[in-house]
Amino acid sequence: MESIESIKQQISALQDKLQILEAKNSGKTFDQNLTELRGAITTRKTQIEKNDYSKACIVAKFIDRDMIPPLQVIFDMLKDLDERVYMLENT
Repeated sequence: MESIESIKQQISALQDKLQILEAKNSGKTFDQNLTELRGAITTRKTQIEKNDYSKACIVAKFIDRDMIPPLQVIFDMLKDLDERVYMLENT
């Protein structure tokens, strides 16, 4: 009976690992998402610096200007977490 329970626990653990691997392999990778976030931040900064906004949409400049610092903080935090996870996985 104990061996059956042990096998059930092993199967459960393997199913959990399989779900994690499937989640990793589906969609975009973490690095791709970070690259897109970095691109969005860079694009907004460039638009603000060049004042590349329509006169009809003047509020967009102020919204983008206020959005940059929080996005930068989120990007930096995610990058730091990614580096820490990488270090933990490789030790």
